[in-house]
Amino acid sequence: MKISQNKLNVKLYESTDLVKPIMKVLWPFEHQIEKRKINVSILFKTTIPFAVKSDWTLYELIIFNMVQNAVKYNHTDGEIAILIGCHLLPESSRSLEKTHVLETEIIDTGIGIS
Repeated sequence: MKISQNKLNVKLYESTDLVKPIMKVLWPFEHQIEKRKINVSILFKTTIPFAVKSDWTLYELIIFNMVQNAVKYNHTDGEIAILIGCHLLPESSRSLEKTHVLETEIIDTGIGIS
């Protein structure tokens, strides 16, 4: 990813291993997660298509921020659940090239936002 002159240039990648970018994001927090005995689970809500095109750098950046907050504001013996799902965009159901949306939810037992 490259940001220059107020433009965001992204690259698209294909991947069939959606756990890999999540594990890459979790790694910097491994010590904090272990120290505070936070249980982390990764769950797939739906079947994911064989290949997913995405800007994985941007995806990891967004997930990093969400995991950082989930760890920072969680408590000892807390939990973090990372839910990954996918659904077909309704308007693409009639076209030859189907467009799916990848959704990632991060649910935690932290203090939350009032």
